[in-house]
Amino acid sequence: MFLKDGNIKEFGFEVGFQEFELYLNEVSEKTVTLDIHGIVNTQLTFEDFGWYIDEYKHSNKRVLILDDLTEQICSVLVDMKDIKKIIMGVGFFEGSYILILKHNIMYRFIMEE
Repeated sequence: MFLKDGNIKEFGFEVGFQEFELYLNEVSEKTVTLDIHGIVNTQLTFEDFGWYIDEYKHSNKRVLILDDLTEQICSVLVDMKDIKKIIMGVGFFEGSYILILKHNIMYRFIMEE
């Protein structure tokens, strides 16, 4: 997943951001290992992710927002156009959804009860 370098203006303040890459390195029974820019390697339990879809006002852009509830990494925004498919898990993955992006990045989410 790629974000460009640049600046964004929010509430009259200009904030800079840098391009980063987010890769799914490893999925085990209880944790997901994310690698950001090859520098930061962090493990999160699936329960640590919250997710929702946001729609920008005045445009047709829809974004899936992934929140790390442990606050180890910042929220990740995925353009809905980048999503190849979402499949419902069965067997071991029952009660979860697998999100596959066009860049062959995969996320697994459990549904909140």
